[in-house]
Amino acid sequence: MGFIGVQPATVPLTSSDITDGIISTSKIANDAVDNTKLDLTDNYAFTGTISGAGDLEKVSSSTATQTGLTNLQITLPTTTDFTALKLFVRGVKSTTATNSYWAITLGNASGTALTGSSDYYYAFDHVYSNGSSSATSYYFSFGADYAKLSGLYVGDGSSDVEMNDFEFTIYSSNDSSRSTRIQSYSGYEKRHNDAYVSVNQGAIYRNGAEVNANLNLFVNTGAVFT
Repeated sequence: MGFIGVQPATVPLTSSDITDGIISTSKIANDAVDNTKLDLTDNYAFTGTISGAGDLEKVSSSTATQTGLTNLQITLPTTTDFTALKLFVRGVKSTTATNSYWAITLGNASGTALTGSSDYYYAFDHVYSNGSSSATSYYFSFGADYAKLSGLYVGDGSSDVEMNDFEFTIYSSNDSSRSTRIQSYSGYEKRHNDAYVSVNQGAIYRNGAEVNANLNLFVNTGAVFT
């Protein structure tokens, strides 16, 4: 039989018949390669802009266990390519029975903790219960040297229920012309001296405009935690 152009193969092609690298990108149909053809366990280095994946970007993370702390200092990015940060802190617990509270401060652009007597305004509410009675209380401060996060004393870490998890949403910490604002949420924690547990949520205002390079989490009396 006659033909026009290059004579076709007389037997079906196999992969060994195709020279490596000969198929160009333009010869692959759009959306032809899906997740069934990609190694999803491999690492991929992207140098361009990724679109369609949403606006959240993971900055950093750590799963290392730290013990014997009196201050957990968390570095914040100071670049100008974001408007808000989301920070999660898991499994913190006081290691002593102390009538104290979880608290935070911020560091300036050089990392120095800001602890002036009117550096922070904060307001939060907390729900607490011992199983038979429950209530809600509110806390406010219009000038303090740290921002309080909880309304009940810390646990002593003797059981899983006497530890806490925190979630922070941080706004404008990279803007030297704006005051940093933080929304805070703490998880379910039993205080050390009775059966009461509490959940807390609130807002913090840094009374001063500067870039904040870190966030410091601690027990307000300096008690050791992990």
